[in-house]
Order: sequence, then structure tokens, then C-alpha cells
Amino acid sequence: RNQLQSILDVCGSSIFRLFNDKSEKCRSLSLECIQSLLLAGINFGRHAAYFIPAIVARYPPGMYDKDMEVFVQNVQLHEFYKRGGAANRQDREGLLSSNTSFQVIEPNEELRLSLCHTFQCLLRGVLATNSGILDAYFSDMILSLQSGLRDPFQEVKIQASLLIVQLLRVPRWEKGAKYFATGLARASIPNCRHRNAR
Repeated sequence: RNQLQSILDVCGSSIFRLFNDKSEKCRSLSLECIQSLLLAGINFGRHAAYFIPAIVARYPPGMYDKDMEVFVQNVQLHEFYKRGGAANRQDREGLLSSNTSFQVIEPNEELRLSLCHTFQCLLRGVLATNSGILDAYFSDMILSLQSGLRDPFQEVKIQASLLIVQLLRVPRWEKGAKYFATGLARASIPNCRHRNAR
């Protein structure tokens, strides 16, 4: 365990930088390395400030409009809608049909699924130690994972949904869960209406 902690301390920032590498293989291996380290139960506290932004950067940017209680991917289109322009509210896109646009940062769908697995490993490792290092990153995790609800790859949608449920069940994040509850429900509706939904 001490050896793994030393590896993370020495190589962590270099591995995090590889999340954004041009080579698909490098991105894949870096995620696998971090997943192994996360599951080893070592202390990630010093690296959270580098690790979380590196993972979040692999998801499409977005924001949450608390007034309308919707997640927004295209800020300009959302502002146009709020001013009364002829545009649909973004959470309604794809509600009745599966034709939706989705901005992709990570082009490989298997690596997008691996990003979800990395979040899962992070949650498992941090919740097992009952550490509060993720408290400051709750909204970043929600914003990233909710974009997975719109992903064209079904496995990513399933994994993102499961992770969001896990995040919402953590008692110390109850206030954050209430803050995003309506927006998450609206973002989940298109998946619930899918013909293969269980």
C-alpha cells in the first residue's frame, strides 16, 4: 500500500495529464492505472484538486440554471430561449424522439464508459474511507455525470444513471442532492421513455 501511495505521489500529475493525450491507448491506460490506484484504498486527498478537474475536462461543459431547474449544455441557446426566442428548452430535446445532438469531448465510447468506471472507483474508494475530500466537487461530478444521460452509447447512459443514484444516496450530500433534484429528474425522463427502458 505504501508503494502504491508513493507511485501516486510521484506519477499522479503525469498520469492525470494523459487523460487528455492524443493517443487513445494512452488515455485508456491512464484511466486503468488510476482506477487500480483508487481501488487500492490509498490517500487521494492531496491529488483531488488535480484529478477531479482532469476527469471533468473529458465531459462536455455545462451549467445548471436553478431558476428554471434545467441543465444547460449550450448557454447561448439557453439565453435565447429565456429571452423568448423560438428555441426549445434544452431538457426537452429528445423527449419525444431519439434525435438529439450531443457534444463529445472523448470520441471513443468505450473510454467514455471507462470515465464512468473511474468515477465509480473514486466513489467506492472515498466512501469506504468516509473521507470528505469530494464534498467540494459534488456539483462538478453531477454536472459531468448528467451529461452522460444524453450520451448516444447506451452503456454510458446506464452507468451514469447508476452513479448519479449513488451520489444522491450519500447522506452528507443531501443538500446538494435537493438542489439538483428537479433538474436530474428532467434530464432522466428521456431515458425512462426509451423503448428498451426497464
